[in-house]
Formats: sequence, C-alpha cells, structure tokens
Amino acid sequence: MPVILWRKVMIKKLQRKFILITVTILFVVFMAVVIVMNSVNYVSMIGNLSHKIDMVLEDNGRPQNHGEAPFSARYFKVIIENDNASVDLRHVATISEEDALLAYQTVRKDKGFYNSYYYKKIVQTNKIIYVFMESSMERQSFNTFMLISILVSLGGLILISSLVIIFSKIVTKPILDSYQAKKEFVTNINHEIKTPIAIIKATNEVIEMENGPSEWTRMIDKETIRMDDLLKKIMFISKLDEDNYKLTKVSMSISDVAQEVSESFNVLASSNGKQIKTEIEPNLMITGEVSMIGELISTLLDNAIKYASDDSIIKLNLYAHSKYICLDVQNNVDKIEPGDHNYLFERYYRKDDMSKHKQGYGLGLSIAKTITELHGGRIKATSDDDHSIKFSVIFDK
Repeated sequence: MPVILWRKVMIKKLQRKFILITVTILFVVFMAVVIVMNSVNYVSMIGNLSHKIDMVLEDNGRPQNHGEAPFSARYFKVIIENDNASVDLRHVATISEEDALLAYQTVRKDKGFYNSYYYKKIVQTNKIIYVFMESSMERQSFNTFMLISILVSLGGLILISSLVIIFSKIVTKPILDSYQAKKEFVTNINHEIKTPIAIIKATNEVIEMENGPSEWTRMIDKETIRMDDLLKKIMFISKLDEDNYKLTKVSMSISDVAQEVSESFNVLASSNGKQIKTEIEPNLMITGEVSMIGELISTLLDNAIKYASDDSIIKLNLYAHSKYICLDVQNNVDKIEPGDHNYLFERYYRKDDMSKHKQGYGLGLSIAKTITELHGGRIKATSDDDHSIKFSVIFDK
C-alpha cells in the first residue's frame, strides 16, 4: 500500500475510533445528568404532593396558606372506619362516589399514582384515610422539564460531537505521527543492520576459510545468528502489528503441522540435553494460516528448550476437547511460583534471574500471543506447582 494512501486510511481509522469513544462517553455523561436531574425533580414533585396532602389533613380539608400564593387543591378522601368505607367529595366535582370507591379498591400500595391523582394512605387511631390529590399540573410540569432536559442534552451532545468530529484529525495526528515514526524506525533498522550483519558474517566465513575456525570466529558467528534472529523477530512483530495485515486462512491439519514442527526440534532439544515427548491426536482441523501456526508451535517449543531444566522432558500435547482444539507445551523449570503467569506474554518481558543465564529478547511469547489472537484463540501460562510451567493454546474447531 502506498505511504500516502496508507496514511489516509490510518487517519480515517483513528478518527473513527476517537469519535466513537468520545461520543459514547459524552452520551453516557449527558444521559447520567438527565437521569439525575429528573430523578431529583421527581422526588421533589412527590414531596410537594405529599406535603399538600399533609396540609389538607392538618386543616381538616382546607389547605393552609404559609405566606405563599394561595392555591386551589382538588382532592377526595376515602375513609375506612369500623370496616365501613365512606367518601368525601366536597373538594372535587368530577368524581362520583362509585369512582372514588373503585379507586380505593384498585390501589395496592400506601402511596402512588392512580390515573391523574396522587394518593397517600394515612393510618390514624381508629380509622384509615386514603387521600387522592389531583396531580395533573405537577405531572405536566415534570414531563415538560423532562422533555426540555432531554432536548437540551441532545442539543449539547450534537454540538460537542460536531466539535469532536471537526477537531478529531488534529487530536489523532500526534498518535499517527508516532505510529508512522515507529514504522519508519523499524524499516530503517532492517535496512541499516541487515547489511552489516551480512558483511560481518561473510567476513567471518572468509577468515575461517583462510585461518580455520577459532573460539573468536565461532563467537562472531553465534552473535551474528542472534542478531539476525532478533531482526527477523522485530520485522515479524511489525508485520503483525499492521492494522491492514490479513491472514491467509485455509482449512488445515494442525496435527500435521505440530508433528512436523516437533520433529524438527528434536535435534535442538537433544543438543541441549532435553527431550521432546509428543501426544498428538491425528486429523485435527482448524482454519488458519499454516506458516503462522507453525511459527506459534516453534516459538513455544523454542521457549521450552531454552528455559526447561537440564535433562528434562518437554511435553507437547494436541487434543480435541468439546468444541475446542487444545495445544499444551509443558516443561520443568528450576523454580517458579504456582499460579497464572500471563505476564510472560508482555512484549520485552524477561525475568532478571533468567536474563543472566538465558539469551533472548522477550519477544517470542509476545509473538505467540499475537498469532493466537489473530486466529481467534486464547493463550495462557500456568503453573500447578513450583517446578513446572504449561503454555496452553485454545482454538475453536
């Protein structure tokens, strides 16, 4: 993909992510504010209606004037005394006695709403009174406030979202520049280091041809191999990190790949005083990229050979379990804490005590995790005791 086109695609992707996340957060915040404001308003409305009812009862039917503007309250009462129900309709003209009794028989709670009325149950010494207070005005006021608050919030959300869209390119530009700088840095490393490594390796071979191998030439050869391996891993990770990287997935036999890779590591394991023991269930199929799955298994076996205890057996098990294909690579270690060790998949992670004795860059297991996730799988590292560790990869069938 040309650099200019790639840059445009990346800008669009970053902008969309930034806009989506920001607008989602704004929506949640605005809705939370609306909910809180209307909840407070609702509680206030209920409090006012309840206070009206209390005032009616205090003044035996006439609301008291406490210095505020006078008001007219429409209400009716249902009085239960000695199991007999009577109604008081003196302060309402639109309710019949039958309607009042029906309202009393319908309500089930001590307070709440019934049609356009707010009711409250009051228990006195020898009787129970249900007061039904007309609440149309209060409810209309509440609904109007709720509608206005929603419209204002939506207007604010649209306005701020528009500003976010306008300025999203400016906000995401530093991130994109950083990503581009990283990409160019990795590319430059490949060009600037690959050639010197090749020259050093070729020169070392000439020296060995003329003067024969020595401790120094063998050390140079070993280090050039290490540097070349590091360079390949950096480039491989860079390729996997690309947003536009696409796997070439096919239906493949992971059993055949595991068998082939494990056999290729037998010599390396033997030269390090270790042995690979496999239990591979045949004809297990997954959808994936063959080379990537091979790299995944190679990485896990290489890690096991590097860090397994001397003269130990490395176990590779591949089997089907329910709806999944499971790959386990287990090896003994000198000492480890029991439990989960998923921090090992962090890029460049290396324990200090391991770093002193083992060569590596903390990239292998990070690569294994990335490959697994690209195939929709899961990977974890666990220890059941203090002298073994198991890396488990799970794929869907």
